Amino acid sequence: MVTGGPVEAANAARAGADRTALLRARMGRASYVGDRAKGAPDPGAVGIALFFWAAAAVASPEADLPAPV
Repeated sequence: MVTGGPVEAANAARAGADRTALLRARMGRASYVGDRAKGAPDPGAVGIALFFWAAAAVASPEADLPAPV
């Protein structure tokens, strides 16, 4: 059973990207700077959130979606 839609997916992606700012990177370039990277969301997660935001904006133009950036 599929629930939700593009707007819900975009909101969930944005919330997930926002939460990555609280994490400490263990892989990738951000892992080299350690805790100094905290407070900045993961760029990959932000990119995925932008993708879902764009899809929701096209699928539901009447929805009031805040941009994830």
